[in-house]
Amino acid sequence: QHLAQTSAPNCGAEDFLVQEHVGFVTFSLGPYEDGARGCAGAAQKRDGCCVTCSGTPGASCGCEVQRGAFSVTAVNPEADALFDLQPQILFPCGVLFFAANRLLSGSTDFTVSLTDVDPEGGGARTSETLTFTIVVLNTNIPPRFSLDFKELVIFEDSVVEFKVASEMTTDSGAGIEADQALSFQVLVGAELFAADGFPTISVDGTLRLKTAQHAFGIAAAIVRLKDNGGTERLGVDIFNLSFPITILSLNDAPTFRITPSLHVSEGGGAHEHSAFATQVETGPANEGGQLLTFVIDRVSYPDLFARQPWIAADGTLSFVLAAGESGAATITVRAVDDGDFAPPPSLSDLMVVTNTTRQRFADAPPEYRNASVPAEFVIFVDAVNDPPGFLLSW
Repeated sequence: QHLAQTSAPNCGAEDFLVQEHVGFVTFSLGPYEDGARGCAGAAQKRDGCCVTCSGTPGASCGCEVQRGAFSVTAVNPEADALFDLQPQILFPCGVLFFAANRLLSGSTDFTVSLTDVDPEGGGARTSETLTFTIVVLNTNIPPRFSLDFKELVIFEDSVVEFKVASEMTTDSGAGIEADQALSFQVLVGAELFAADGFPTISVDGTLRLKTAQHAFGIAAAIVRLKDNGGTERLGVDIFNLSFPITILSLNDAPTFRITPSLHVSEGGGAHEHSAFATQVETGPANEGGQLLTFVIDRVSYPDLFARQPWIAADGTLSFVLAAGESGAATITVRAVDDGDFAPPPSLSDLMVVTNTTRQRFADAPPEYRNASVPAEFVIFVDAVNDPPGFLLSW
């Protein structure tokens, strides 16, 4: 007979997995040799197994009540390694059982014979020898790898190229599937990553990604290692590990456009000019809830004003001119929002990946930008000719 048996790719905590094949052997111990009769068609129970004594209808026959043992012998020496538990056949059930080595495959021939013992005479008799083959078919063992850390922390607007996986093996370290090819796949939502920067991992374990502009949050990622051994006969060709990718937010600088110059006439009084600053933004859409303030850093000719210029959050410029003064004043202004301008202390010991380096947050704090690039504008106060005056002496 020829028996094909699939090896088990995952045997759990067990050292080996026993395979049982009921009814692998059918046999007869022969008729009663002392002439006893009387069990035609009867079924007897011996050692927990059913043994049927049957004959031609109407005739009488008998079954020897004898003890017996099957002898199974490997023809090929490879059997020692191919089986954790060598094949045996139970008497009187005829059940073949064995445990194949879960890491090996191959073919081995066996011979089997049955020896009976007459309980009265005690004479042992052995049957002819038969041959059967057990073929242990190959089953793909899953690959394995390790993640170098439990969480990947990066900054908003990052480009990362960093090694995250190691100890890659095609067969969980068994060393028998070294010719297989490995590849990584990252399973994660696309929302936080640029179209040209979706996370990938090369076969050496290096992660490459680019975050979407201004995006931050947490993405649950599954890293999958796959070999090309296939899944036939319940083989396993993938191995998954998961870890979160945390993208820390960084405050983006506000932006605005300013009118480059303004002309007014000499003379005291208050001035108000709406929409002097336009396209005022605190940052990207996810920073729309921040509050913005315009800060005047410098006025080149402060005596030109009885009250120095200021700009409201809606972009309105206001100032009060000094009486009798004319000339030009160059004014430097910045927009400042109320977002984070320094890292919170709770992040000091956090390990963060920046480009190709992983280090403590406190050792390489990022740049927080809550102020815009300075802008300049000029207020021209044009002189007005005043009428002459005189006094009479009387």
